[in-house]
Amino acid sequence: MHSGFLFLFPHVIEVTLAAHTCGHVDFKSYGNMWWRKDLSLLQCGEKLSGATVPFFTVAMKAMLPAVLWGVGTAVGEIPPYVISFAARKARIANSQMDDIQNAIERDEQSSSIVTRTKAKLEKWMVEFMQRSGFIGVLAMASWPNAFFDLCGICCGSCGMPFWEFFSATLLGKGFIKVPMQVCILVTVFSEAYFKILINIINSLTPPGWEVADKLSNALEKYKAKFQNKSHVPQDNALKRVWTYVMICAMGYFIISCIEQFAQSRAAELAKRQKIRDGKKNK
Repeated sequence: MHSGFLFLFPHVIEVTLAAHTCGHVDFKSYGNMWWRKDLSLLQCGEKLSGATVPFFTVAMKAMLPAVLWGVGTAVGEIPPYVISFAARKARIANSQMDDIQNAIERDEQSSSIVTRTKAKLEKWMVEFMQRSGFIGVLAMASWPNAFFDLCGICCGSCGMPFWEFFSATLLGKGFIKVPMQVCILVTVFSEAYFKILINIINSLTPPGWEVADKLSNALEKYKAKFQNKSHVPQDNALKRVWTYVMICAMGYFIISCIEQFAQSRAAELAKRQKIRDGKKNK
């Protein structure tokens, strides 16, 4: 979800605004990456004044990277599943699942109604997925579910077959949830609906703030870059630092996955060695 807010959703919004500004979708959009500078990115070329771009055309322009992102998030659920499944198969303690169950039990006794409600939702979700199998995982993966991180661990610990788990996760995240999110963003940031959104914000804020005028002016300046072929993306220290932060974050994720696999394998080997030693002593 965090990578969606940081990268995918801004990309979909940019594509939507560019399409309505240009009057067509014949512009380059697939080079929109934080470490690259492409002068031809999202440039209109020939603007078709007064042209209306169909909703489906705009949505499909942004759909491919969105679906790939959804597939990537589904793949990201594999490591916790594999670790929990291996722990179950080796009949060793699953510290991650134990931590989840202990946290739920602790939160159920909390004095905060929010914490208790969260614990009840997590407990219900775990039991629902264990009871419903493929359908349960699909249902939990098909909407922006903040608790879905528990899914891989729970499905692995209860012994759900890999392809049953992964196919449900892939279908839900990559081909149901993400297309819905793209359609919502394309709708909200289209010309007509965005004006309605600005009017709502204007009605909820004091007149002296001039929020509607500021948002409209900012939007017009932003849209102008899609028509300016000489526009050069600004490179600054903050952008470079952010690039390094993202590279380090991805590196840390890869290393942590390798460590988890190594620890799980070491525990399995230690258990086998203990069994062999016990047989020798007999």
